[in-house]
Amino acid sequence: MSVVRSRYFVPAVLFLGLAVSFRFDDAGAVWLWVGQPWVAVIALVCSAAFWILLLRDVRRHRTT
Repeated sequence: MSVVRSRYFVPAVLFLGLAVSFRFDDAGAVWLWVGQPWVAVIALVCSAAFWILLLRDVRRHRTT
């Protein structure tokens, strides 16, 4: 099983993208969570959890 075919790949990438999202306004590019950094921390924790699950899933399928 490859990393991309794992069921954990999409949530891992989406949560990571959510954590590092930015927006454009008159000042230029601004981090989306500048006023609420705890949202980004939660998204990073979720992303890390899904990456760990993904790597364990891929490793388990390679050995069987």
